[in-house]
Amino acid sequence: MDVVDALVFALLALADLALIAHLRRLRQRRVQTRRMMRSLKFAIQRETFAEAIVPRKRRLLRAG
Repeated sequence: MDVVDALVFALLALADLALIAHLRRLRQRRVQTRRMMRSLKFAIQRETFAEAIVPRKRRLLRAG
């Protein structure tokens, strides 16, 4: 039974490591998506803010 127990524990350890690796990949993907969305949000805000502030044409004073 000792060999069978060792084999079961080894399989459980491998499954645990695979689960940890899978969860880390999911988390990294989620963090990357959040960063990208935040970057896109700031870029859109920058563009809309730049369009909202349109410089006015200044009237030139006539000389004399």
